[in-house]
Amino acid sequence: MKISSALLDQFGRFVETHTGLNLPVGRESALLRGMDAISRDLGCDDVERCVRDLMSRPVTRTVTGLLATHFAVGETYFFREPAVFQALEYEVLPPLIAERRAGSRRLCIWSAGCCSGEEAYSMAILLDRLIPDSKDWEITIIGTDIHPGFLQKAEQGIYRDWSFRDVPAWIRKRHFETPEPGCHAVPPDLKRMVRFHHLNLVEDAYPGGIDILLCRNVLMYFGQDRAARVVAGLRDALAPGGWLVTSAAEAGRELFSGFAAVRFSDAVFYRRESAVNADIGVALPADVERALPQRPDKPTGKGLKASEAQARARSCADLGLLAEADRWCEAGLAIDKCNAGLRYLRATIAEQQGRIDSAMALLRQTIYLDQDFVLAHVALAGLCRRCGRQADAQRHYANAVRLLEDYRHDAVLPGAEGISVGWLADMIRASVEASNEDTRRS
Repeated sequence: MKISSALLDQFGRFVETHTGLNLPVGRESALLRGMDAISRDLGCDDVERCVRDLMSRPVTRTVTGLLATHFAVGETYFFREPAVFQALEYEVLPPLIAERRAGSRRLCIWSAGCCSGEEAYSMAILLDRLIPDSKDWEITIIGTDIHPGFLQKAEQGIYRDWSFRDVPAWIRKRHFETPEPGCHAVPPDLKRMVRFHHLNLVEDAYPGGIDILLCRNVLMYFGQDRAARVVAGLRDALAPGGWLVTSAAEAGRELFSGFAAVRFSDAVFYRRESAVNADIGVALPADVERALPQRPDKPTGKGLKASEAQARARSCADLGLLAEADRWCEAGLAIDKCNAGLRYLRATIAEQQGRIDSAMALLRQTIYLDQDFVLAHVALAGLCRRCGRQADAQRHYANAVRLLEDYRHDAVLPGAEGISVGWLADMIRASVEASNEDTRRS
């Protein structure tokens, strides 16, 4: 299929404009696959003519749904990121429920970018446990997405075992019906708590009066300007004192400067107000120097473990406190010099600080300690490409692809923030093609 670069770029901008999905330069193969699939869906043999015709039409919900079907990423499962749900269950919801019990008995939850519905139903299960008399409450859980196929599956509320990975078995037994082995259905009492709707975060109006808004692993696919506009809209959607929950990969960004950041043991939430109750988490950044654990005078002092130092480093990095995160990495490495995970984390911090040479050195050390560290190979390949070292980039990309062959296509790679092996492999292939193009141009 021969498509001009100009048309590819134009179509990439068209997709981003109407879905928010940022398809960077170098994703030619993904664009081509999407074009071909859309043409087949529309029954058109001439891909170029079909795409040009699509871009010339008024952009309807059908069009955005078609784009989302072939470009949106669907990767979720029940109670994903347990630390988030622990913070909700033990820190955020109890005082909120107590307040509302004495008044309106109303709660409104929004799962934005809900994918196939697991997150929204996870919230229903959580509220069902915390509010025994929930039938006497006005509880609204809204799940929205741009992908029509995801919404259809969410409405059905039927899931296979894969949607319950890392979920305790008792949750399935207590909260789901099992019409057949390996198949789990959301029961009617939970389904009544949740409503699913089409909503395009880029183009549609948002609901309001939201108490808790979950928008996880969504903003990471948007360009910076687009993400900033979406976050501003999400803030306006929250009720005073409402909570915004994002993924760990999205925490600590300048996007959330209009919120009060609140740190729990292993999660960071954002609240729509400047003052935060002292008994709920730790307010940031006003109290950040007091709230964060200080680096010990003697990093190898009695009691500190490398795993604890790594957890504290990641918490600081999530909050954007890179210098403090780097000091905790240093403290952990003083205890365990062969900790590949700490060296990888320190490399990502160095990259964010603009210390590219240091980042590359740390990634090489990571790979020396653990030659099967897939993400380290991918990160080092990307930095090599940025530095014009295309041959080295190709070698590390090839190593990553080889290592991924040992995983199932639909498996989630450890430490990759929920990204599936298949998606990461596609990203690597797109990067390899971009690297090849860089080589040809040079």
